[in-house]
Amino acid sequence: MCRKINFRNLIGVFGVLIWILFLPAEDLKFSFDPQAEILKADFYVKLPTEKVRGVLVLSPGDNGNGGEWIQEKEWRDFAEQESLLLLGVHLVSDPHELQANRGYYEAEGVSGRYLLQAIQKGGGEGKPIYLFGLSGGAHFVSRFVAKYPKLVGGFCAYSAGWWEEPIPRMPPGVIACGEYDGARYGASLLYFQKGRKLGNRWCWVSLTQTDHTRHNGLESFVRHFFKDLLENPSKESTIDSLTPKEQWKDNDTYQSGDSSNLLCSWLPSASVSLLWQRLHGVKSSRSKN
Repeated sequence: MCRKINFRNLIGVFGVLIWILFLPAEDLKFSFDPQAEILKADFYVKLPTEKVRGVLVLSPGDNGNGGEWIQEKEWRDFAEQESLLLLGVHLVSDPHELQANRGYYEAEGVSGRYLLQAIQKGGGEGKPIYLFGLSGGAHFVSRFVAKYPKLVGGFCAYSAGWWEEPIPRMPPGVIACGEYDGARYGASLLYFQKGRKLGNRWCWVSLTQTDHTRHNGLESFVRHFFKDLLENPSKESTIDSLTPKEQWKDNDTYQSGDSSNLLCSWLPSASVSLLWQRLHGVKSSRSKN
């Protein structure tokens, strides 16, 4: 016995299927061909609901998968709130190449161009780029920023074992390392001081009782740092044109400092300055300076 076909229900089912097929995917993946010392080049993207305001790039440690990072609620919520295209980097090179300071660390080459192409494919071309990199990601991020400073709104490079020489007029940044992270600590602090000597508006974060690992407090601070930069973009990235909101803080006393002191950090606002003090375990009332 044949059952009558309910065409109204059938049309409804096809309508739902068509809607699903053509609904833009929340997360995208862009892959590029391996090149010489780069064995894999995948970029995972989460698009914001609103119009793209900027790009947030997450680059984990050696050969790590940033696609996993962009699944984390804290980063996804922040990107959505600030209308940022969220991008996780997954670049892979032979470990021996990375130890020789080659491979995808060389962001001034193929790996950096792949990142720019992924940003373009995701609809973020021409928007300010904000980058967070840990360990191997710090190598990639710091070299990308040095190659493309005018494209970057701000960055954080956390815990690298060695660094390329910084250049003048790099964008505002956070240089960080854990106090228990061996030789990386001294190398990172020296890089910060060299950048400060060139007039770059950089902030130093020294993480107590921390070795070579992720740090939730640092990541939260960086999100606030980026948020402030998004709301108050800097047209210049040197100490020559400070606004009344900006502050210098001494890295030892955590009190008001001077730009001439290479052990002073630049903070974009009083609120971010207070968070920086708290990150270092300083319990104090809101500073008036």
